[in-house]
Amino acid sequence: MKLELTLLGVVILFLGVEPFIRQALQSMKKRTWRVCKVEAVTLVSSNKAMPFAQTVNQQMLVEYSFEQQRLSVMMNYNKHFYNNYLEQIESHLLVDPNAPNRAQMHTLRNPFIGVIFMVIGIFVVFYAQLIVA
Repeated sequence: MKLELTLLGVVILFLGVEPFIRQALQSMKKRTWRVCKVEAVTLVSSNKAMPFAQTVNQQMLVEYSFEQQRLSVMMNYNKHFYNNYLEQIESHLLVDPNAPNRAQMHTLRNPFIGVIFMVIGIFVVFYAQLIVA
């Protein structure tokens, strides 16, 4: 029972570390991408008559400049990103220099879930080592 709980805790711990490892690998792969300042953000929804908060596919049109060219890209709605733009906090995108129409936000997806998995994994490993005889 002790070995099984320890292995379960280690697996849960690695599930929590995995998003951070993936983010580090992705940032190494994207290190040649250029950082561009966001110039404008516009909320976009379908042409149905309903409030933006109730639409299914919430998107935003993000405009940026890359090598004196003004470009735009459609992205999924990110409340934190949009609120930063409204508060006039400087926001940036990562832009592929070989295809400037490809851009992405520099964010880690679900960091809290990774931290929760790591805490649960550590707790299970300690429980297996200290409590179970």
